[in-house]
Amino acid sequence: GDRIVAVEAVNAPADFMGGRLLIGKGAAVDDALLADPTVSIKAVAKPQV
Repeated sequence: GDRIVAVEAVNAPADFMGGRLLIGKGAAVDDALLADPTVSIKAVAKPQV
């Protein structure tokens, strides 16, 4: 599926916390966003206005 079930982050606490938010929300996330090192997972986890 396209749901996050685990987060592994080395020296990236913001990405770790963003991943935890995504897991908690059960959010669907595009694989391309997660694979792109220039995209902050924390930014992906924030609600879009």
